[in-house]
Amino acid sequence: MYFYEGRTVRGVGWMSWGLLIQLASLILGAVGTVLLIASMGAFLYTSPELLPALFAAVALICGLVIVEIAAAVVCLVGFHGMYAGRHEYGPNQDRNMDRALVFVILAIVLSGVQVVSPYTLVWGALYSVPSGASITVGLLGLVVQPASALFAGLALFSAVRLFADGGQRTRLIIGMILGAVGAAAGMAILLVAAGLGGSLDSLVTAFVASALAGQGTSAISLLVFILVYREVRRKLETGGIAPAVPSPPPVWPYYYSPPYPYQAAAPQAPVPPPSPPQP
Repeated sequence: MYFYEGRTVRGVGWMSWGLLIQLASLILGAVGTVLLIASMGAFLYTSPELLPALFAAVALICGLVIVEIAAAVVCLVGFHGMYAGRHEYGPNQDRNMDRALVFVILAIVLSGVQVVSPYTLVWGALYSVPSGASITVGLLGLVVQPASALFAGLALFSAVRLFADGGQRTRLIIGMILGAVGAAAGMAILLVAAGLGGSLDSLVTAFVASALAGQGTSAISLLVFILVYREVRRKLETGGIAPAVPSPPPVWPYYYSPPYPYQAAAPQAPVPPPSPPQP
């Protein structure tokens, strides 16, 4: 027997806060990248003056990593709450959360592939890669990143699909598509710029365009999800959607049950001794 404990409502709240932190990370990354590249200016052409810019870039990357980890932890806490309370709103929500769990696992696996793979742009910039690795880099960048964003969007959509109305579902689908497009746009701009080559100014312009186009589109996607999740949370808190299971009964002390106050037992009159038998 399952009881309604409000885990779904709390999980939706945690998810909305996690998405908000993720949105702040995207905005910070896009603005920080643009400001960093703009401040570097002529330092790009003079190696002795490049050291402060490199320190600033490392600080920006470390800060973004910390914020991303915080956002991931908050989102996972919220998803755990929603998954633990999946029985509170009936079998349909149970099935939706099972699908959402599969999508979350796929998104995490694909995100790990982007970080661990030796053919990614990050590791390829630090170490020499075999010949022909640019094709693998392009496939990973243009397939893995959008796929990871798409599965993350599907997980967010499935988690609140039962609670969203027609307009909210449409907005969730739009946000899911924008997330995948943003992940593909940023990587596509960088790959096109790297393939065409050109001067250092063109590469700087490509980095700025990638930050504005890719992360900007992803930020709009997250904003759509945040607004819908806030609306769903408000609907659940105000009783717009009734749970399918009863609330747990209150736990009262063993010696009385409300509304009857506890009363001590009335003293009993002493029992008279038995009379002696008559002859």
